[in-house]
Amino acid sequence: MPRGQSNLLTELKSLVAAIEGSARTNDPVAFKAHLKELVVWARQLILRVPLSSSAPALENEGLKRRLRTSKSSFESMISAYKAILDAFETFRGTVDLVQQAKRLDELPATLDAIRGLRNLHTLHVVLDHDLFEHRIPKGVGRASAAMLRERLKQFSPSPHAPRLFLGEVGQIEKPDFFLGLEQPPPSGSCFIFALGHKYVHSKIIGVVAAYDPDPTRYAPDKATDFLSHF
Repeated sequence: MPRGQSNLLTELKSLVAAIEGSARTNDPVAFKAHLKELVVWARQLILRVPLSSSAPALENEGLKRRLRTSKSSFESMISAYKAILDAFETFRGTVDLVQQAKRLDELPATLDAIRGLRNLHTLHVVLDHDLFEHRIPKGVGRASAAMLRERLKQFSPSPHAPRLFLGEVGQIEKPDFFLGLEQPPPSGSCFIFALGHKYVHSKIIGVVAAYDPDPTRYAPDKATDFLSHF
């Protein structure tokens, strides 16, 4: 590899590593700064390429095609990192909403805020009534421990716990129970996650579920690691 190309590759790897590092440490300020550095670097490289070429070379159709391809690749890369930034900000905002809720009576407002932030059609929580009793606020589902165990039997064994289900809503029994709906939806997709007891790891204290009319929104082959944080 020519020395110039080697240097460019080293610079690109360094920029990408800095972006990934700030994402892992949940540092939005550094993340934005590193992303901006990448955009500036890419634009400067694109502007520099034709100026460094000789006039005959610029007339070469093969070089022109490669240059157009390079520009298109950089634009796609920049768009991809901007999309990552948007997703990162949305995810961070959702985590902040969850962490701000300190009491059960704040849960309905938190769920409403998450619905709006993430553009969710339906987001519902069902809690163990035997455990929480009268503390469960209006707008949050409730069921006895026995009822929860009965409804969750269909997901046993659960190899991806706490994720119990991810896919088309028609594949599960009683989806209306998990989603807080009067009737089972005719189509669409949903996810169902178990809420574990903080100190008794084998005990489930409830479930959180979301639904969307789009049958592909919550598909098994989509990355859903972020859901377990809630």
